Amino acid sequence: MKIRAESNNGFLQRFLLIAIVCMGFGLYCLYDGFIAYPKELARSIGYYAYHELDDDEKPDVIDEDLDLDFEAKWELLAAENNWSIDKPKKRPAIIQSDIIWQYGMAIVAFLVGLPVLYNYLNSRNSWMESDGEQVATSWGQTMKFDQVVYIDKRKWEKKGVAKITYRVDEQERKLVIDDFKFDRTAMGEILGQIETSVDREIIVGAPTQQELAEYAEEQLAADDEGDLESDDV
Repeated sequence: MKIRAESNNGFLQRFLLIAIVCMGFGLYCLYDGFIAYPKELARSIGYYAYHELDDDEKPDVIDEDLDLDFEAKWELLAAENNWSIDKPKKRPAIIQSDIIWQYGMAIVAFLVGLPVLYNYLNSRNSWMESDGEQVATSWGQTMKFDQVVYIDKRKWEKKGVAKITYRVDEQERKLVIDDFKFDRTAMGEILGQIETSVDREIIVGAPTQQELAEYAEEQLAADDEGDLESDDV
């Protein structure tokens, strides 16, 4: 019987959200680094060109060319550039350091966001299919059941991940069964098909799908018997 497990779009949306947040933050950092902070840097440089001294230390110096004191000259420069005449929050050296930090944070954000976005785009139409004899995937990987040499289910119960080792031309390869990335029911059925085709001894870490089903049936039968006894009483 053919079983096809399509990608879990709900799970993949998390990758898209992470990519959007990271890249959005990266773009925001680039805006600050290339536009917002350089504008503030120019204003800070202009302000401190005329305000290096405290008010009680600064003499009333008159500019020989414009016949203006320091404050008036600053206000004229600010008006020419449409700047606020208020004191900048940061000195030029600090703003220059902030600009470098913006570049660094943008690089980190894109280094995280771009691979996550690639993973989302590459996985959103992926699938895994079993025909009862072999498993085929949308990315071109094929594994025949008689090639399986080991099934690691140590992460199956908590994370829904089973790692299957199989041998092709004397080389070992791995196929990951992940019921978070793909439809959970279908992936469980595919894993069950594989398990029934191999020796039980090579399956480690958790009960087989068949054993889990049998245990669930036993529990259901036990519950039904308990209900009948309660009714009799």
